[in-house]
Amino acid sequence: MVATMASGEALLAAARELQPSIVAAAEHTDRDRALPAALVEALYDAGLFTMLLPASLGGSELDLPTFSRVVEAIAVHRHAVATYECQARRVHRNAEAQRVLGRGVEHG
Repeated sequence: MVATMASGEALLAAARELQPSIVAAAEHTDRDRALPAALVEALYDAGLFTMLLPASLGGSELDLPTFSRVVEAIAVHRHAVATYECQARRVHRNAEAQRVLGRGVEHG
């Protein structure tokens, strides 16, 4: 199942709504070289970490052009956050795949 335009547009809107929080976190991100937990939680809650994950695993199964637009909306203010989002998505996808395959995932 491919994500509908509405879900893609909703994710894009969520990314744009988070832009003030992303900008506000810049000092913290630069100082600590990590995103604030509240921003990570907001990105996750908005569905931005599961955009490319298949729907069968709880993701949006977003098409690549729309995914790129969403990441661009994040990156326009803070490249580090967009990079983190892409990397976290990969980690989440791998963890979900391992869970589905019955291999389990250790969380530290």
